[in-house]
Amino acid sequence: MQKGDVIISFTSKEAQKTTTEIYRQLDIPLNKLILTNIEIGVNIQISEDPMNYINTIRYYNKKYRFSPMKPLTKTNNIKDVFCEFSEYEIKLLNRHIVKMKLKE
Repeated sequence: MQKGDVIISFTSKEAQKTTTEIYRQLDIPLNKLILTNIEIGVNIQISEDPMNYINTIRYYNKKYRFSPMKPLTKTNNIKDVFCEFSEYEIKLLNRHIVKMKLKE
């Protein structure tokens, strides 16, 4: 769950409870629920420029094409990238840049 720049961890049970509450409020029966997307993120604090890691992964194997992502609102030239596969996609995000840009 994300509120502005604050990312809050939650359990699968809490995700299920939240989904159930949303469908209850919208008056949609749970047996009609089809989950089409789930996003899992891992945040790693590093001492170097995150773009060093992102570019290493991005160019490691040319078989997997990582495309630039659209910059977030109030930012420009953010170098987030993603690679789409048939069943999932991988996103490499540089949140250090986002926080610096939003503070300007």
